[in-house]
Amino acid sequence: MNGQQKTKMRRRLVLAGIGFGLIALGLALAVETGEIKGKITDENGAGLPGVEITASGPSLQGIRSVLSSKDGDFHIPLLPVGRYSLTFKL
Repeated sequence: MNGQQKTKMRRRLVLAGIGFGLIALGLALAVETGEIKGKITDENGAGLPGVEITASGPSLQGIRSVLSSKDGDFHIPLLPVGRYSLTFKL
């Protein structure tokens, strides 16, 4: 094999490696996720702002916390599919 053929072979190997890397990245991003949405209200039905909602569960490393909006709405996106426990603190 001469120098030119070796260079072409290296380029092909590098391009193949990049291609496999992109495929692996696509598969990793295709993992199924879910979300939890809700609204926190008082006994009169008015939204409660500033409530801390914490999600925990075996599918999640650690915990995920969000605050309810001024209308009491909350959204916890991109959760691995699984069961969760929620806690609410005001």
